[in-house]
Amino acid sequence: MRLIADSCGEEEMIGIINKNGDIHELATELFYSGLEKPKILKKLLSKREWKKYRNAGKNTHFAIPFGAGVKQASKTLNLPLDIAYIGVETYCLRYPKVAYYSKFQIEQVRRFGYVLTPFGRKLYVPQDKAYIGANYYIQGAEAGLMKRALIRVNKYFEKEWNDRLKLVLDIYDEVIFSCPVDLVKYESEYIKNVSTLMTDIKEIKVRLDVEWKKSESTWYNAKEIN
Repeated sequence: MRLIADSCGEEEMIGIINKNGDIHELATELFYSGLEKPKILKKLLSKREWKKYRNAGKNTHFAIPFGAGVKQASKTLNLPLDIAYIGVETYCLRYPKVAYYSKFQIEQVRRFGYVLTPFGRKLYVPQDKAYIGANYYIQGAEAGLMKRALIRVNKYFEKEWNDRLKLVLDIYDEVIFSCPVDLVKYESEYIKNVSTLMTDIKEIKVRLDVEWKKSESTWYNAKEIN
């Protein structure tokens, strides 16, 4: 969603992300705007109940930029069509660039035959399958982010840690690296530096974040750390 907002240049949404706000929560309020009191919906519900609403809003928030309509929104949000229509219209008026993200990428493909990632890479798309251009852009942008992150981190490990910290594997948007026991005491230093190397990408205007987990045995025993 961050990459979609960045691609569209939707300044309000980018501002919310950069201030560490919850764009999915905001979208949820917009989608349920047809209800009598959408702005205090969260206050009226328990934390568990609100989570169900937010998850539905989040799923719809992802779906609208890729062309989902009112019927799909109604089903996901568990709302009558007329109420869902009001919510989707409210969302589209608030964030028109994001709402028509897919259409924009389709137009790019039909005009040029490719989509262009933030890093200048051209991803060619068959004209008769222009609809996949939106997904090509996101996948290509994320691939570009990960490649740059991996190269930067690997150079940092080689130069600053004599290659004792090592990249092990990357899985989609996750990176696993190993650390000798005697270097664990320095984890606050390399966590800070690796986080910066992975997120300080000049081609992306929107804030990027890194979450960390540490394990001394297996992947299943990994615990979150700050």
